[in-house]
Amino acid sequence: MFVNSHTLEKYFRWMYRPLCLYALNITESYEDSEDIVQQIFVELLEKAVAGSLEVGDMKGYLYTVVRNRAVKYAKKNQEKVSVESAMYLTDENA
Repeated sequence: MFVNSHTLEKYFRWMYRPLCLYALNITESYEDSEDIVQQIFVELLEKAVAGSLEVGDMKGYLYTVVRNRAVKYAKKNQEKVSVESAMYLTDENA
């Protein structure tokens, strides 16, 4: 089914908070979770306006996309923390 901007707005109003809380479980940062969910909806809105957003199960799709983005963010953030920790330990021992 093709999704238009009006339908997407309904999903945003209905699913925004649950999706943020879902991402929060992965990222451990509410602000980052909000950023992830907002960015996803912006990208989907761009596709809907262009008429190229076709999704069968929107709720399932949203949860899957949020999970994937949040996991990617958490892995990237974990690597950043590990590098910063290693630099701190190196500087402390110098």
